[in-house]
Amino acid sequence: MNNIDFLDVLGYSLDKVEEISNNLNSNYLSYPIRKSNGKLRWIDAPTDELKKLQTNILRRFLYKFSAHEAAVGFVSGIGVKDGAERHLQNNVILCLDISNFFGDIKTDKIYTLIHHLLMAASRKGWITFNQIDFARARNLLVELVSYKGRLPQGAPTSPALANLFSIKIDRKLQEIADDNDLVYTRYADDLTFSCIDKTFNIGSLIPSIEKVLTDLHFKVNTKKTRVMRPHKRMVVTGIVINDKLGIPKYKWRNFRAKLHNLIRDNVVITTKEYQQLIGYAEWIRNLNNERGTFFLTQIGKIKLQT
Repeated sequence: MNNIDFLDVLGYSLDKVEEISNNLNSNYLSYPIRKSNGKLRWIDAPTDELKKLQTNILRRFLYKFSAHEAAVGFVSGIGVKDGAERHLQNNVILCLDISNFFGDIKTDKIYTLIHHLLMAASRKGWITFNQIDFARARNLLVELVSYKGRLPQGAPTSPALANLFSIKIDRKLQEIADDNDLVYTRYADDLTFSCIDKTFNIGSLIPSIEKVLTDLHFKVNTKKTRVMRPHKRMVVTGIVINDKLGIPKYKWRNFRAKLHNLIRDNVVITTKEYQQLIGYAEWIRNLNNERGTFFLTQIGKIKLQT
């Protein structure tokens, strides 16, 4: 980005941007999805127009700033496989989950973050404010990336903003990791620490980790905290890392059975369902080429809605 005007970053006229920001309730579709524990998580999905605007913000502005190196989710060129690979061959794994991660990043925190990012972009000469002054640009940006007083889970800008907001968390947790010769990664709200020394009492670090999060107004979902060792399956962000990267056997077997049933029963699926199946099969192929390729072939036999 080189000396581009703020409205050019958004890709819309000021009138259009203000129209969207003044009608956010009609530019989101909110719906619940059921989590594995049976509880509901609310998704706030932007309409196509708002999503396009947010995607411009993401690609033309937010991606110009680097997340902490421990962040392995929603970072260009780095994915869940790369994060799991960092822990490969280690003998003790500690996984923790931040409770209500997106929901606890409130509008006041987003405001402060956006202010600092815009100041940095202006100072570096990335953005100018010829058509709109700095304060109005900042306020508009905050309105466009927040909803209901928090980061909306469903907006394309939210993961990148969460990563940038979490730099303080990552720095402090990286210090704990460095002091104890551990590997540390964070995939959104999933925190993973690992150690090659199988005798290390990694669980003793939990209070220190929880304090870092509490000091920054986050909480650990203690029900998801777990310590894993090589005599059992060790899983990091859904990937088995005991000897080599893979997915739990029950997951690919369930997926295989699902595809078999769809083909056998001549079920007609929607384009969205088809894309979801393809996405999961591609993820499997990324870890196991032969198995993933087989699943992609099976998906090709499923009837698609016209």
